[in-house]
Amino acid sequence: MSLLSDYFPDILKNDFFLLPLNETGAKSAIVQPAQKEGNFRCESFRFDDQAIVHLLTNLVDSNGLYDPIQLQIVCSNIERKIAVSKRLIRKEDIPPVGDITRDFYLECWKGIQKEFKLTDEEYEQRRIAIIENLVVGNSRNLVLEKLLIADNNKLDESIVKSLVKEGLLRRIPTGNETYYQLIHDRLIPPLDNDLLELTVKQKEKTERQQRERELVKTRKRLRTVYGLLVLALLALVTAGYFWFDANKSKNIADKEKNKADSLRI
Repeated sequence: MSLLSDYFPDILKNDFFLLPLNETGAKSAIVQPAQKEGNFRCESFRFDDQAIVHLLTNLVDSNGLYDPIQLQIVCSNIERKIAVSKRLIRKEDIPPVGDITRDFYLECWKGIQKEFKLTDEEYEQRRIAIIENLVVGNSRNLVLEKLLIADNNKLDESIVKSLVKEGLLRRIPTGNETYYQLIHDRLIPPLDNDLLELTVKQKEKTERQQRERELVKTRKRLRTVYGLLVLALLALVTAGYFWFDANKSKNIADKEKNKADSLRI
């Protein structure tokens, strides 16, 4: 965040700068909170040595450091999904870090749908409107609040606040503007996949609606053609009736004439 301070002088006034941890600090961040006793959501638990090594190996960055946010996402997932039923966490109990990050992303959004009782269509519309600007060129983007919250829309505002609360987005007030940003780079892949899926579904929906409109037009044209055919058939039947009637009358007249001619002879 400090890298942006030259461009946004007030950016650090309302944000905490979390320094990356070395291996010792990361190990403490994994082990110590799990062993805390107290009135917590789940009882205390432990990681065996192989599980700790596994986490440290998979969470380290290219500089040999550990991001506190990523540690929090992974350890929170383990606490909520594994430690509720196990007091000792082993290596084989821990899902791949990518899966944990993906689940965190998806669960944040599923929580939004449940919290605000959104229909599937509303849920997809709100989701795509928010996430489509969060990543640009495979990097997290700073997004102006007005791009996420349309015309002071209260529902949009509440959804964004909940995403900040859940830890998916970071709120960055600076000067007269407020920006939002995806909380961590490791959330870019699940967001990209989500956006791609939503885009494909949106395209399929648009194409389906187009086909349905074309089908309606085709049915209207067919109804018009069928109507014209019915009218033509009616006209043909009517013409045939009058022809038959006229021909019958002519035959009767011819017979009467022939009869009259025979009587004169």
